[in-house]
Amino acid sequence: MPIIERVAWDNAKPEDIAYRFSKLTLKYGSQVIVMENQWAVFFRDGKAYDVLGPGRHTITSNNIPLLTGALKALRIIGDIFDCEVIFVSNSQFRANFGGKAYSAPSGDIKYQAEIGFYGYLLYKVEDPKLFVIEFFGNRRKHIARH
Repeated sequence: MPIIERVAWDNAKPEDIAYRFSKLTLKYGSQVIVMENQWAVFFRDGKAYDVLGPGRHTITSNNIPLLTGALKALRIIGDIFDCEVIFVSNSQFRANFGGKAYSAPSGDIKYQAEIGFYGYLLYKVEDPKLFVIEFFGNRRKHIARH
């Protein structure tokens, strides 16, 4: 696999919650660019290690210490390593809901009423590592939308 020099989720749409860059080969010194409304979660061998917040990050052992520690423990440490990076949006999302129901007739049918309920809720990801592990980590899809 080619060595990636720069990773960024540049084409995020407003409805996108997460995006997976799988099977990356990074090296120390590669750039990870995280937008103001994103986080980047580093994975290796199915385990989530480090989370980077907004900004331009040059990959060093200082900003991904848990992944570096795992690579050292496995005696894989070097200038190049394989990983996955999952970007997670920290924007607020809106979900609409609603429906109709009919009251149960109690006697005469003319007293039956239609009841409607409608609304929305707002949600956002607070813990990107937990979100990736619990919701997005096992999915084969590269993108999650609300």
